[in-house]
Amino acid sequence: MATITLRVDDKARDDLEALARGRGATVSDLLRASIFEMLGRDVPTDDTSSTPLTLTVVERCHLALQHESLAMLHSDDEHEADYHRRMVEVLTKGYTGEYYRVFAGISPELSRRDCRLLRDLLDMFCVLKASLDRLDAAEKNSLGEGAEVRLSFQGFDFNDAYESRLANYAQHLIDTDRWQDLAENFDDEHERGNSHSPRLATYLRMLESFQPIWSAKVKDSGLSHDDRYALNLNELHTVLAAWPYPRK
Repeated sequence: MATITLRVDDKARDDLEALARGRGATVSDLLRASIFEMLGRDVPTDDTSSTPLTLTVVERCHLALQHESLAMLHSDDEHEADYHRRMVEVLTKGYTGEYYRVFAGISPELSRRDCRLLRDLLDMFCVLKASLDRLDAAEKNSLGEGAEVRLSFQGFDFNDAYESRLANYAQHLIDTDRWQDLAENFDDEHERGNSHSPRLATYLRMLESFQPIWSAKVKDSGLSHDDRYALNLNELHTVLAAWPYPRK
């Protein structure tokens, strides 16, 4: 495995160490995950990836009190109440090997960069959808066979941990009435947005072609409102050309 040396100032180092401790990871783990995300690669995780290695006494006290309260609130459900009582014991006695049970169901954070990327992708596909809707049948045919499908949002691969997290965030945004033009892609007919094969690398290539076109159009005051917020045939061809994997 290759080694990369990175120099940062003391404050950045201290902040990274604090962030890593808070996530129960090392600085190397933290930076490695960020690098994988920048490269569009799946970030290696395991079943305890969201479980801190240690908790402060104050954190343990706060969590134990919450579980005590939940045990009382669920006193009519012996199974649920027993779970919370066991978590109180885990936390008060500091059984770090059992912390994963306390944090079960908590996913790793989706970074601001990831959230911004997902929003950019949804914006792109909304524009592409609106642009395709403006075309007549002859114009759509001129794009080539299968072009309309390739220029449409196809969801994410639920078998890929990173793509699955992006899909969950997309569903969250749509559930809160944003990007409603793409809502149908998350219905039962479309398997809740599951593409069943990786899509992110393709989307990133398309986005790289789309963004310069979109930025120039939005700034062009000479365009009509309709032309400024939709792509023409030539521009759609440019984005479409980024869809296939590049040949070596």
